[in-house]
Formats: sequence, structure tokens, C-alpha cells
Amino acid sequence: MDKLLNHCGSKFSGERAMDSNDFEKERGITISSKYTRLHYRDHTLHVVDTPGHADFGGEVERILGMVDAVVLLVDASEGPMSQTKFVLSRALAAKKPAIVCLNKIDRDGHRASDVESEIFDLFCALTSDDYLLNYPLLYASARQGWVTTSLDKIPGTEGVVPLLEAILERTPPPVEATALEEPFALSVNTIQTDSYLGRIVTGRVECGRLSVGDTVKVLNRDGTQVQSESKVTKLFYLEGLLRVDVEHAYAGQIVSMAGTLGAVADTGE
Repeated sequence: MDKLLNHCGSKFSGERAMDSNDFEKERGITISSKYTRLHYRDHTLHVVDTPGHADFGGEVERILGMVDAVVLLVDASEGPMSQTKFVLSRALAAKKPAIVCLNKIDRDGHRASDVESEIFDLFCALTSDDYLLNYPLLYASARQGWVTTSLDKIPGTEGVVPLLEAILERTPPPVEATALEEPFALSVNTIQTDSYLGRIVTGRVECGRLSVGDTVKVLNRDGTQVQSESKVTKLFYLEGLLRVDVEHAYAGQIVSMAGTLGAVADTGE
């Protein structure tokens, strides 16, 4: 993720920029999901870093509701782990196409060929959908900052461009053009608390558009209204490592919002 941020214009020093607390940085694992936006060519990519362990199953499934495809990162020596099977099973059940990336391919003793077979067997055990089984396979060294499409092209010479190109090719459009004209709807996927803004809800705009100052209804899972209409006082998204305040949000975007709705909003299923 660090190399993707740098390539797309978010310059920073250090490692594991998306890890948000000392424990995550120390262990090199993701506990709390985070999202950001990357700009590549004329595209805006919404990227979500999510936990991979079954202990965080509820959060993983909620986050899958925000994305249209997944990048499955697998160690080229260790192969698929239990968390690999867990996350992949949830993604394939939700019909999310995958991009498989074998990491640490620069290390001596990797067993990429065997791991490729193990991953394919895992896919076959989890789905019979031909489209989902026809996944792109990439090889990478996250530490060195390159990705390539073939073992014959190691080390890679294009940086992370092959991964970005695979994401563009594999990921379907987030919404139909007509979705912008439908009434606004956002599925709340995460809730945070800010000392100044209060509760902040984050999710994907499923349809319509929203502006600061608009009033919205907060609905329960059964569709009943929680309280009277609430006013949106703040809209923002994360771009790279920075928070960017915006006045409007549109269908297909991941956005965070604050206002009186934060006191009653809850995460979706």
C-alpha cells in the first residue's frame, strides 16, 4: 500500500502508512479498516485496507459491501493461510472478482509454482463461477516496490503500474450512470468518534447525490425511520493520507459524514 500511495502522489516517509496505531505498526497487521482515494491516470480508485482474520468477520463482510473487487495478497513462500481462505470465501460469496498477487517473490527459496496451484485449488473449492476463477495473477516485491505479470520479468521494471492496470481492467464500474438520478442512499459500514465532530459515519453512496446542509433520514435494518430528518454538517474523504473536506458526494463514492445523524446511525449488515 505504501508504494501505491507514493506512485499516486501521496509522498511520505516511513513504512505501513495505513496502520493507524502502534500495535498495528509493530505487528504489521490490520485491525481496523481504513480507506483512501488514489488517482491513477484519469481514474479515481477507492481503496480499503481490511483485516484478514476470522475474528473480524463482521467487519470484513461489511467492508466487502463497499468495494467492487479485491486484491488477494499471498506470500510466495508460505502460500494461502487460514485468513486467506476466510477473506476469499467471503469475497467470492459476494461475487467480488479477485486479483491474486504473490508477494515476496524476490526472496530466495520462494515456491511460486506450488503456491499458484494451491491458490487455484482454493478458488475451485470456494466457487464454480468461471468468471471468478479466471483471475489475474501477479508477482510482487512490496518492499522493493515492483509488480510484474510474469516470473520471467523479475525483477519488475514498471513499479506498481501492472497492479494498477489490473485493478482498472478487473474492477467493474461502481454504479450505472442512472444511479445519480435516484434518491440518495448510503450504506453505513463503519462508525468512528471525533472529539470535534462527534460520531462520523463512513460508507458507500449507493445512489443519488448529497450536499452539506442536506437533510437525510436514518433507517433501521428493517427500513423503519429512526428519528426525524437529520442535517449533514460535514462531508469529507481521505485522499492519500490527508482528509479532504467536500461539499458534495455522489453515487459510487466512499465518503465520511458528520451531523445529527451520527447519534443514531448504525452499521449495515
